[in-house]
Amino acid sequence: MIAGKTEIQTQPTDQTVLLGSGVTFDVTATGMKTEVWSGGSPDWSQGTGDELSYQRQVLSGDQRISIPQATGSTFAIPKTTDTMNGKKLRVAVRSHAQNVPVFSDPVTLHILYEGSATATGSQAFFSTTCAV
Repeated sequence: MIAGKTEIQTQPTDQTVLLGSGVTFDVTATGMKTEVWSGGSPDWSQGTGDELSYQRQVLSGDQRISIPQATGSTFAIPKTTDTMNGKKLRVAVRSHAQNVPVFSDPVTLHILYEGSATATGSQAFFSTTCAV
């Protein structure tokens, strides 16, 4: 079987949600596939040749921090917090046949905070960046 090049077909997108809400980041990729990573570090030797491997990472300056449980094409955060505002994420996708992962474009999570009532009595929402 000849392996196809791993490619990201649909990039994840920036997400903006209300504080405390859930959020989902999706990616679609094609190519030969392998087993998921464990413990935040890839184990390329465990590939079966029939699954893609995904690993979400938080980008912080020059650091790329793997999220241990984020090893699927969909990454869900059930409840957002203040400290997540402005965080940049990306996903590495790899096939067993291709030793080098392909990285998605970075995306940003924006948190909206419920504001005070406006003069008309309706609620206003605004975005702010929290220093982490």
